[in-house]
Amino acid sequence: MRPVSLCLLLIVSLVIFGCAAKNTATVSEADKTPVAQTVTLKVDGIKCGSCTTAIQTELASVDGVSEATLADSTATVVGTANSADLIKAVGSAKSCCPAEFSAEVVSK
Repeated sequence: MRPVSLCLLLIVSLVIFGCAAKNTATVSEADKTPVAQTVTLKVDGIKCGSCTTAIQTELASVDGVSEATLADSTATVVGTANSADLIKAVGSAKSCCPAEFSAEVVSK
């Protein structure tokens, strides 16, 4: 084989294998992206509409939450936040009523 053919073969091989390695890295990075989930919480301690608003606002402020709703003592939260952070947020909500709020996960 001529030296020029050998160099050409080497260059072509590097390009092909280099592209394959680049595509593999991109796929593994995509796998690391957190997937949004829906978490349902049962919330205790709600006494009025102000309590509901305070809890819903606190849930919506958690990093990773894209949507938070609260109706009939059931909170539905969509996003990538973990359940422990959501329960902590409910417990830290403040309202006009002298109430302590708590929550437990019903479903994920």
